[in-house]
Amino acid sequence: MRRDKFEERKIALERILKLYALAEKGGKYETSYLKRAKEISKHYLVPLPLELKRKTCKKCFSLLRPGKNCIIRISRKLVIVKCGCGAVRKYGAK
Repeated sequence: MRRDKFEERKIALERILKLYALAEKGGKYETSYLKRAKEISKHYLVPLPLELKRKTCKKCFSLLRPGKNCIIRISRKLVIVKCGCGAVRKYGAK
């Protein structure tokens, strides 16, 4: 029997959160966990939570850790995050 879409999306979000938790522990599979989480979110049309989306580099799929593999600059109205791979993301500051 097929599950309804709401239940599928709920399970997908749980899997995404588990994959991010595994990626935060570190290790050699970190990027593959984050890629898989992105694939799940696209397949089941579940948007990634904003805090998780901002923790991931869109270019190299690494988990952004300030001081280790990324630099964070704060200007008047922007937060600028530069990853070690060279990717730059800008967010509005509150």
